[in-house]
Amino acid sequence: MPFPPSLSLFFCCASATFLILAEQALSYRDGNPAYFPAASDFKKVNFGQALGDRTVFRMNIIEAVSCHEVLGVPNIDTYFGTAPEGWNYLLKAMTLLPQWLLRDRDLMQALAVFSEPVVRLTDMLVGSANAMKVTATAKDGSTAVMTYAHKDLEECVGIATAAFAAAALRGDIKTGIWYPEEALRDEAARERLLAEATRGAFLWEQHVTPGLKNK
Repeated sequence: MPFPPSLSLFFCCASATFLILAEQALSYRDGNPAYFPAASDFKKVNFGQALGDRTVFRMNIIEAVSCHEVLGVPNIDTYFGTAPEGWNYLLKAMTLLPQWLLRDRDLMQALAVFSEPVVRLTDMLVGSANAMKVTATAKDGSTAVMTYAHKDLEECVGIATAAFAAAALRGDIKTGIWYPEEALRDEAARERLLAEATRGAFLWEQHVTPGLKNK
């Protein structure tokens, strides 16, 4: 029997997270790839007043590749985290499992299905949110910071997917297969997409050092 769409999305995200634990985290240093153990270098990142400081750790996330290849960014690090804090250390402990075990898609899917009731119960007790933060730093130290947060995973993924579909129908995205960074080269098209993709977010902030946009 097929799962409801919301459950299917949860299982997809959870199993993907487990599978990525089998991969080294790709970063870039002066344009050269650098690899780090998954779930290493724990640190705190501030996600705004609503969420405060949260623990994150290195994970192999595709934006490291796309930002380097499309935008030419020479230095990139990607991090991931969850809450409550205990989940982060549970994911860290999973990296001690044999690699062949972590790469078993069927097993990780089964683990995602098994963990769903526990995750849902935890969300009911402590609340849930999904947040992203991007910090770009220029050579002179000036920065551009974007922070996004939404209360519901399934809803925010659906809204973002619909925003890209609408952009394609408008002709803002040309026919083809693209990284998001290369699909929207036009600034006006990007602004339209962001306005639509951030609907329903309880946090959407952009802080840019004056003058950085023109550099």
